Amino acid sequence: MTRKDYIAIAAILHPYAISAAPRTAGKVERERIAQASGYAKSIAHDMANHMAADNARFDRARFLKACGVQS
Repeated sequence: MTRKDYIAIAAILHPYAISAAPRTAGKVERERIAQASGYAKSIAHDMANHMAADNARFDRARFLKACGVQS
């Protein structure tokens, strides 16, 4: 994979990882959004593990920050 691929993947995951339910959302919708955010965070970590194993120069912290998982 290339840097371009890492950037594209992070951009796709980012909105899901940082999703916040609007104030007007009902309980079910808030739970669904929180669940999706949790899934995105798990996926981002799993992908970071794979990418780090594939590329010794892969910057895990930078990727997770770009995904919205870590600050």
